[in-house]
Amino acid sequence: MFPTTHDITPEVLSPCLAVLVRLLEAGNSVLVVSKPHVECIEAVCKTCDVYRDVLQFRFTIGADDDEILAYWEPGAPKYDERIQALKFAFEQGFRTSVSIEPMLDGQNIVKHVKNLSPYVSDSIWIGKLNNIHSRVSAETDADRVAIERIVSNQTDERIRDIYDSLRNHPLVRWKESIKKVVGLTISTEPGQDQ
Repeated sequence: MFPTTHDITPEVLSPCLAVLVRLLEAGNSVLVVSKPHVECIEAVCKTCDVYRDVLQFRFTIGADDDEILAYWEPGAPKYDERIQALKFAFEQGFRTSVSIEPMLDGQNIVKHVKNLSPYVSDSIWIGKLNNIHSRVSAETDADRVAIERIVSNQTDERIRDIYDSLRNHPLVRWKESIKKVVGLTISTEPGQDQ
């Protein structure tokens, strides 16, 4: 998985490309994980075109609402830019996947998955925002509203509804936080989860 502690942004694109190429030249398979900037993904695709068989993208797109994204991921690309990047990588023939973890807009998750699906060749992973009360402080009314929105869409009942709506979707995979609620087996081997 690359990168592991930051993201590929325009400011660090050159060093990221250099490291990525070295990883691929060494014979590794690489999963590029990003809240994608279009210019960065275009550069990765161009630079790593000969490695498309061993490079997969996983883009974090937790919601399709820019207001929600801006609150939870300040400074990250807007929804349209993330979709553009996903579409570009897909059209260039790279394997693509999406992480909807954390799921930031559970009310609209079925529509969100439907809109992502045409540009995903591998999987769409869905997971809850874990430990929200210990990770986020409710200092303002806006904070409290945002937290309550997440919490109300992550009740066990709501998670079961989401699971029932999407469990037969061929691209959808469930993160451990969802599997625990709906009673699915959790893999003990890394990389073997479905």
